[in-house]
Amino acid sequence: MARQISADPNNGDLIQYYYKCRKEYKALVRKKNRTYKAKTLGTLLDMEHKNPKAFWSVIDRFRNCGNAGKEQANNIDPDIWRDHFKGLLSPATNPVSSMQQQGTSSQNYSRELDKPITMREIFKAIKTLKNNTSCGSDGIKNEMIKGCTCNSNMINCICKLFNMILTTGKFPTSWRDSTIIPIFKNGNPTDPNNYRGIAISSCLSKLFARVLNDRLEGVCNNHHIISDCQIGFRRGFRTTDHIYLIKSVIDKVVKKGKYLYVCFVDFSKAYDRIWREALFTNSSVWA
Repeated sequence: MARQISADPNNGDLIQYYYKCRKEYKALVRKKNRTYKAKTLGTLLDMEHKNPKAFWSVIDRFRNCGNAGKEQANNIDPDIWRDHFKGLLSPATNPVSSMQQQGTSSQNYSRELDKPITMREIFKAIKTLKNNTSCGSDGIKNEMIKGCTCNSNMINCICKLFNMILTTGKFPTSWRDSTIIPIFKNGNPTDPNNYRGIAISSCLSKLFARVLNDRLEGVCNNHHIISDCQIGFRRGFRTTDHIYLIKSVIDKVVKKGKYLYVCFVDFSKAYDRIWREALFTNSSVWA
């Protein structure tokens, strides 16, 4: 139609028809856009609890984040990345000798934590593995491990391997190697501090860690070691529990005409810079 108008620019009927079609086209685009957004919103609400991974995948696509970050990440010198992540995982300088002199707990749970790993524990951990995840340098994917559930001999081999590691305390060297993938968050894409490092390691090592974590969770829950006020990364608890709690407190204080002071703390690189020596020392008190 544009060519027709260019060939006959004085044709009023053709120009009028062109503007009419353009108006209808824009209206149709707006309608389709609204329909698409409504459909996507419904899908997101459905996936929020059923499939959190797909939920955030859709969110990231709408944010259109990561593309620019990936391009800029490739432009950052590898030596800068190495120094950056090495600095995050630098050894703690705080002494722990004073903590080691604080006595021990009246309870000892080493018998529960150090007992031989059973095939039942491994089956339970395998059921929680997710598909479509990256694997480590050994090339073993979660789907392969799940396939082993059909063969009791394979699970028995994994069970023997895990018990050997548990009894000897020797962790496979290859399981200690990870490939760190920087994921852009926000801000200046040329600044390594604006990236979150994702470590891709052996799926078998993560399965072993999951078995141990299940044991730790069981001991902590059965013996009420962790306070119910601490809900982070605990099964059966959600952040909405604390949101509801703080809202109730605010409503109560406001109703009485009083003031309420709340402190929110956000530690930068908290997981990377955690004081590991103190964490292990504190854990040994209970073990």
